[in-house]
Amino acid sequence: MTAEITTLSTEISIDELHKDIETRYSANSARYYRLMLGHLRKFNGSDNIILEEITPEYAEDFSDFLARTGMQPATVRQMLKFMRAAFKPYLSPECQRDFRNVFSSLDTRKEAWTATVSAADVFKIIEAESLPEPLDKIRLLFLSSLFACRPIGSRVEEHADKSTREVQLPQIDEIEKKFVARYGKHINDFAASLSTESLDRGLLAMWGYLHLEGQPRENAPVDAWIAVASSLGIDPDTLTASVPAFHPYARLLRHPRKITDEEKQMAFEKVANHVRDLREHWFAVRCLRRTPQEVNETLLFKLPLGEDETYQAFIVPPASEKVRKAIGASPIEKILFFRSPAPLAAEIRKNLPANTYLFTVGNTRRPAVISDSEMHTLMLLARISPQTLHSYFPDAEAPELELPVGKEVTITDGQFSGHVGIIKKVSSDRYTVTLLISTLGNLRITADIPTPFLTLPPNVLEDLIS
Repeated sequence: MTAEITTLSTEISIDELHKDIETRYSANSARYYRLMLGHLRKFNGSDNIILEEITPEYAEDFSDFLARTGMQPATVRQMLKFMRAAFKPYLSPECQRDFRNVFSSLDTRKEAWTATVSAADVFKIIEAESLPEPLDKIRLLFLSSLFACRPIGSRVEEHADKSTREVQLPQIDEIEKKFVARYGKHINDFAASLSTESLDRGLLAMWGYLHLEGQPRENAPVDAWIAVASSLGIDPDTLTASVPAFHPYARLLRHPRKITDEEKQMAFEKVANHVRDLREHWFAVRCLRRTPQEVNETLLFKLPLGEDETYQAFIVPPASEKVRKAIGASPIEKILFFRSPAPLAAEIRKNLPANTYLFTVGNTRRPAVISDSEMHTLMLLARISPQTLHSYFPDAEAPELELPVGKEVTITDGQFSGHVGIIKKVSSDRYTVTLLISTLGNLRITADIPTPFLTLPPNVLEDLIS
């Protein structure tokens, strides 16, 4: 039943609330109220608020609106408290209790869940490869549950519901194979053999060994999945639809939009690839006292390549002697680039010879990924032949941009970036274009420019389309 609110003023502007807040609160407190009012203005769609319309449904919808901006549940709850306090002076004394009831169900629902695992702790767990055997078993069980976004261990069956869908991920398959190889049994059999007390003790011991924050609990893998998914910007609608129905986070939104199985699968893959990426990527090794060729030969000798693993190296060709005399050797000539699965890159980091290092993410030990588009651009700048380029990127399609001879184009990358040139010739493979470039006043030069570094002026594009 909707609470009826008797007010001193039935309508108030958000600008008026702004002024009132500046006089009622300190500067530090007022900024939080201003933040709430800014969101409220966007949600309401106008500057004027009719107090009789602030019903439980209105508050629930505003809560959903805040959650969809990326706010965590605790912050949403605090914003609602600010909203309630901001309007309190505009209510008659006899209806202030009814106004509190507008938010009561929200407060109860939002306070039901507090995360126990941070995204940073997830990486501590994933990188702890040398734990004692009892803790390593718990660790693998935890990670398997995390990727599937379900409670840890044998108690998952207690919470099974029709909305739960079995998740298919290579990361889960990898853990299952690893567990069998190390301990001679399937991970599900190990989970079924654990008592509640044994699992709790194991989790607590792993938490202490790795110095993780908070206290572990049954839903810790689900909390960890939520923490990683939130850090990746997965929208709250997809997130709430992906977690088990019994978890409090599944009730974060009052009116969630319908999410398809494909959208859920994409969310699971995104989280799994962020935590434990098994895909192939490009990486880079800095070679200080050895040449990239020497380091590559050492790695080929040491690499623990599995049946399905690949390793492909790329070394930037040295500059000509004329260029070396003019500007010296390029620092990029001391870098070995290679493409491999991410776990193999982590093994390569451990097997590198002295005075070489693999570029990593920040202060972590995770290898830093170079995107395919960045490597493609690097190879174009290094003037790699189209045949060689195709061997590294066999799925890449030839540029489709129409380049009429005699037309002007703008160079967007490389040493001539920002210059305008006239097309003289397009190569048969369409990867390079010979341009006549005007520079330094009346000086004109010709240069071969990679097609991806060119863009046509808008008027030329319009002529081609018409």
